[in-house]
Amino acid sequence: MKKIIITTIFILLSIASTCFADAGVVVYADYNKQLLVVQTDNYGNLTCAETFGALQFPEVGEILYGTMKSYGMYDWYNQANNYYITAMIDEIMVDEQEAFRWISSH
Repeated sequence: MKKIIITTIFILLSIASTCFADAGVVVYADYNKQLLVVQTDNYGNLTCAETFGALQFPEVGEILYGTMKSYGMYDWYNQANNYYITAMIDEIMVDEQEAFRWISSH
């Protein structure tokens, strides 16, 4: 009985963590520089990130899932093409002008 309860709790926590992951639409992707800019909400706020050693790279318009509103290194999931990409978030909640400045500085 105890195993069933622990398993049920684990499954519920796994589902909850998936349901509350951030999602964003890729609005800028530069494979050569490994840079991504992702729109993370309906207000136009952007997240700027560098990727590392990505063998597959998202294209503009694709949706990524994962933590996008905190600084640090995270794995983002591309459900349409079924792969993960590791991203180091440099800027969060920026507008287009700040994102362009970030792209230009790399």
